[in-house]
Order: sequence, then C-alpha cells, then structure tokens
Amino acid sequence: MNYRLLEHDEVIQSGDEFLEDDAKTWTEITDKSPCSWTIGMKWKGRGLKPMRRKVQNNN
Repeated sequence: MNYRLLEHDEVIQSGDEFLEDDAKTWTEITDKSPCSWTIGMKWKGRGLKPMRRKVQNNN
C-alpha cells in the first residue's frame, strides 16, 4: 500500500490516518473513531498530527 501526506488545506476524509504520539503507529479515522469530528475539516498542519492518505498503485 502506498500513502502520501496530506497537504495544507486538504479536507480530511474517512480513511485518512494520523501519526500517534509514539511516532510509529498510524491510526485510521473512521465515522466511529473518537476523532471522527475531524472528518470534513481542512488539515492545516499546525497543531494537528501528521496525516496521510492511501493512494492507488499505478502498476
């Protein structure tokens, strides 16, 4: 699976992942996760954890 980091002002979607405080674990955001309130918000980068999104392989 390939990923890319979210860019400034990109809208956070269900399925995006954020980096946990241990700096190793990525947690997926879903409609049922505690951080579901972030879905639909723009990612600003400041004050939020790094976020990534799955991308399709072009093979």
